[in-house]
Amino acid sequence: MTTERVDGQREVVKNERRQSYENRPYGMASIELDRLLWPPGHPYSWPPIGSMEDLTAARHEDIVSFFKTYYAPNNASLVIAGDIDLARTRALVEKWFSELPRGPVVSPVSAPTALLTEVKRQTITDQVRLPRLYLGWLTPRAYAPGTAALDVAAAILAEGKNSRLYTRLVYETQMAQDVTAVQQSSALGSSFLIIATARPGHTVAEIQKAIDEELERLRGEPPQPREMQRVIKQIEASFYRSMERVGGFGGKGNQMNAYYFAGASPDFFAEDLARYTSLSAADVQAAILRWLPRDRRVELIVEPEKRQ
Repeated sequence: MTTERVDGQREVVKNERRQSYENRPYGMASIELDRLLWPPGHPYSWPPIGSMEDLTAARHEDIVSFFKTYYAPNNASLVIAGDIDLARTRALVEKWFSELPRGPVVSPVSAPTALLTEVKRQTITDQVRLPRLYLGWLTPRAYAPGTAALDVAAAILAEGKNSRLYTRLVYETQMAQDVTAVQQSSALGSSFLIIATARPGHTVAEIQKAIDEELERLRGEPPQPREMQRVIKQIEASFYRSMERVGGFGGKGNQMNAYYFAGASPDFFAEDLARYTSLSAADVQAAILRWLPRDRRVELIVEPEKRQ
């Protein structure tokens, strides 16, 4: 890893950041949203790719030190999936990997406590045609109680043409061009996001009012049985489809590794699916009441830049 190669890759990564953020419509919104959601010093408060200043300041010795610290056998997990001979496979793993030296002990990341105590509002501009609204809440870390119910809540709100927000905002009132809701589960904490783009002639204020009304409905009354059945059956079907593949992203091998990395048993499949199939409508309502309050969230608006 020479200095010349590092400098060459530095420009490649800078260009990747431009493509992902600066030069992408609404691209800077995710950076601003994370900055508002997470406290300073939290690793989720900035994008993984870093800032342009970070990329410029990174020295050759910084990158070598990082690689030696984190890309070591004692900080990695290996899954081999398929119709294998276990003894022969183990022997091959030991042959090819046993001589790799251990790296230094990697301490767990210490993140400051993330807590929203108020509504944080921010408006930014971008070179876009239509305004867009982002609503964000802090939610439990991946696999913690409540995350499965929030996944279901997101689907009830905005997954498919029969979802509540799509039906109201896109189909009936036609005030929004699109709407999505997602529970973004991560290791150190999670966020729940609702994102909607206004149609020409409509404002984000109209959209936010309608979203708040639909959330208030779910706070006051649990989802309908047909909604619960639709969403949980979709989750179950998707779960089994991913298990049909052995390798690749989303296959059994990758999922085993994900469970182990998260601190669960590699064969956590049944318990994971049961987190969803055992949910009741009251569980989803309780999660919305607990984790999606109206008075503790981020409200970010992206407005089109005014043309000169």
